[in-house]
Amino acid sequence: DFVTTVQATGHFTDANVGQNKTVIIDSLTIPDGVSEKYDISYNVTTTASITPKAATVTSEPVKANNTLTYNGSQQNLLTSGGTADGGDMAYSLDGKNYSFNLPTAKDAGNYTVWYKVVAADENHKDSVPAKLENVVIAANADTPTVLCTPATFQYDGTEKTPTVVVRDRANRVIPESEYTVSLPANRIAVGSYTVTVTDNPDGNYAFSGNVTGTFEIVAASQNPLSIVTDKPRDIYYGDSFRLSAMGGSGSGAIHWSIEGSAATISTDGVVTISGTGGFTVKAYREAADGYSNSNTDSVPFVAHPKPVTPVVTAKDKPYDGNTDAELKATWKSGDLVGSDKIDLTVTGEFVTADVGTNKQVEITSGSPSGDHRNYSITWPDSTTASISRVDAKLDNAPAAPELTYTGTEQALVTAGTTVG
Repeated sequence: DFVTTVQATGHFTDANVGQNKTVIIDSLTIPDGVSEKYDISYNVTTTASITPKAATVTSEPVKANNTLTYNGSQQNLLTSGGTADGGDMAYSLDGKNYSFNLPTAKDAGNYTVWYKVVAADENHKDSVPAKLENVVIAANADTPTVLCTPATFQYDGTEKTPTVVVRDRANRVIPESEYTVSLPANRIAVGSYTVTVTDNPDGNYAFSGNVTGTFEIVAASQNPLSIVTDKPRDIYYGDSFRLSAMGGSGSGAIHWSIEGSAATISTDGVVTISGTGGFTVKAYREAADGYSNSNTDSVPFVAHPKPVTPVVTAKDKPYDGNTDAELKATWKSGDLVGSDKIDLTVTGEFVTADVGTNKQVEITSGSPSGDHRNYSITWPDSTTASISRVDAKLDNAPAAPELTYTGTEQALVTAGTTVG
């Protein structure tokens, strides 16, 4: 006899990936004509393998094209990271090293973002990597400003070369590698000179044409005046420091001024930082004793937000069986500048509800209200407080019922109840 078809049904003992896994044979179907002639037996189990299923991208990442321009900070290269089934989305800028964080870049350029799904368990395998090409951070095309310091030189028969500082529209100092400075020849005679700055290609800036700044060589009058530039390395909102000037001639007073809104300066050269951003201090010696005004010297500065950390305390409480905590955030003396007022809101909870001293209270959220643009606020992760024991208390006192003789034992009082 020739049997053309024998059908069997069965099931794996579990659904997980594995090699040579046991398969239980549930049934074997044999044509009637064959089963009548033969006594057929078969194994109740066999083996087979379950291979991992490839994790899949269910919605593709979206690149941030035509929206990014170099600004000196890290920027997200994707507006959406996409979604996945069977794992988590991961990203790479070199096709080798992957991270679950959305990819970021700082410098202007054309980026390729690789992405794949990293399997979440042994029943899945990583998806095949894919890529998004031409994710662009455009070069900053702002027209920069050029500052020559000092802006004025006193004629002394020698060639003069100023320090050239180039800033973008946001008052960020542009690195010297981004441009080329051209100076006119023979910078000796009295007169005005133009400094030309030309963009270097393939950098983070792409300003068109040439931008210029000027400096001057003036006839002999006062000796050259310069601002002493041993300034603080890091300047923050609320700081104050004194500058001095050297040079000039005669007994005229030093006249100080500031260009920009981030600071003020007193008549004796004390700079007070009243905001953030770039500013330039200028000084000259006033005319006196037969001398005209001296040259005006200038020095650029950048003021940063003041770093502050609120003081967070938690209120002790008696045991109540939950982790609720009452928190309060305050400023240390001197944290806020002048009459600044920033209110703080903070929430948190005990790590456990048990009784204890100096228990950890995790800070879950903190937010400021008011004008805090000039501050960089860092919240602590946790604080401490205590949960004290509570005394057990009588809820209902024992009571004496009115009794009548019954010939049997009777309770002389009813039991009371307690709390805690």
